[in-house]
Amino acid sequence: MKKHILLFILGMILLSMATYGQLHYGGDEPAQVPDMPYAAASYLYDAPADVASGGKVSMHEVRLQRLWPLIWDDPLLLTASADLRWTRLNLDDAGVEDFNLYTIAGVFDLIYEGLYPWIFEANLKAGLYSELEEIDGDDARIRGGFRARYPVNSAISLNAGLVYNEAFGDDEWYPVGGVVWTPAPEWEFRVQYPDPRISFAPTRNLLAYIEAAPSGGNWTTFYQKQEYGLRMESMRYGGGVECAVSGDFWVRLFGGINTDRRFHMWKGSDVPLDSKADDSFYAGLALILR
Repeated sequence: MKKHILLFILGMILLSMATYGQLHYGGDEPAQVPDMPYAAASYLYDAPADVASGGKVSMHEVRLQRLWPLIWDDPLLLTASADLRWTRLNLDDAGVEDFNLYTIAGVFDLIYEGLYPWIFEANLKAGLYSELEEIDGDDARIRGGFRARYPVNSAISLNAGLVYNEAFGDDEWYPVGGVVWTPAPEWEFRVQYPDPRISFAPTRNLLAYIEAAPSGGNWTTFYQKQEYGLRMESMRYGGGVECAVSGDFWVRLFGGINTDRRFHMWKGSDVPLDSKADDSFYAGLALILR
């Protein structure tokens, strides 16, 4: 999976070079890539795909997010947010039952700009990741990370850090970092690992993007009245379009392809499911308040 991300990043570098001569500022007041949303509700559908060990897998996911500013005064910005998610995993004729997986988490994000020109970011996320049949310590997870950013000039900034989460399936530490290039206010090239992205905002009410990102998950489940671990791994390549429909209210349509998929379910040496799955298409809709 990780080699695919590096190849995608290389492709983005080549694309950014090819696009450089076409960039423009769009007049005296150019558009900006929109900021982080204050609230969002989204639905994602992952189309059925064959599982290598037999059967098919598909997925529905509903997610609600809400952000509250706690400290919003230079040089310190601190926000708290709620992240609620329901994931319906359908495993038809795959040897195990379907699952309703829940994520109920609180998130704290901190940005410190007191050591100009450096910018430091930290993130802490704690919550429950399970079917919520019986809640105990195995359902709880704590994740987080930190990153430092350094602006080389008005268009280019470098960043690097460490993150601990389940993006690649397992809870693990992995490095993050790369280059963010903003050659014009309406363009942003994030040539970074593990989630490169190109954004283009031709007007203040429209945003288009392409991206790649790992999309793993790790939950505690109940199967045959026993507690098991369930892990999903995948890599998503896709994009989307956002548009403002009324004031700060936006709508996003997105989609792409899911690759490098694997499903693993275990309890000690008992492994009722450990199999790869074919690539699949995904699509979704999000309602966003900025």
